[in-house]
Amino acid sequence: MKTLVVVPEKRKPSNLDPTSAHERTCLVLAHTVVHEFFHAFNAAWFPRVDDETPVSAWLQGNRSNELGNAAINRLLGGEPFTMHRYSNDAVKEHRQHCAVPYGLFSRVPWDLWEDTNDQFQKTKIAGTQDAFAARQVFYPVPQKYVHNMFTKETWEHQVPRFGIAALRVPHLEDWAITHKKPH
Repeated sequence: MKTLVVVPEKRKPSNLDPTSAHERTCLVLAHTVVHEFFHAFNAAWFPRVDDETPVSAWLQGNRSNELGNAAINRLLGGEPFTMHRYSNDAVKEHRQHCAVPYGLFSRVPWDLWEDTNDQFQKTKIAGTQDAFAARQVFYPVPQKYVHNMFTKETWEHQVPRFGIAALRVPHLEDWAITHKKPH
């Protein structure tokens, strides 16, 4: 087996708190609830093109206009995605998305390689070739950020003081991974 990445000793976590996976799971659950709320609100207030296709509000700065993802990206300055090991077993893969054992990452831009909207919006997006030739940057989401989302300090002091900027997902350049779209 070929080793792709080696984490230097000084960067390896020293104390893994067993509550960290629980916090990540709660954050992903909250993320999902907010994501789906945007879809529900949109469906309640905007007309449908036909029986199946909802009209979604367009949020600037995304290519695919998947409203839930675009809204989270707009609110948090990045969208936390679940790190997981790919598996031929869909149940095992879904469990990893729920339990979040391997952490979270965000990518910039979040939808660079999307060439069509999600299953409900089958609209071709302009600029696909340029996007597919570009590189995308992936950032791990620090556990400290996840933990801070559950503290009184964040909600009682940081958010009132800095507004939504207090909730921004950090992009740690030293940990960034850049790669091209796989073919």
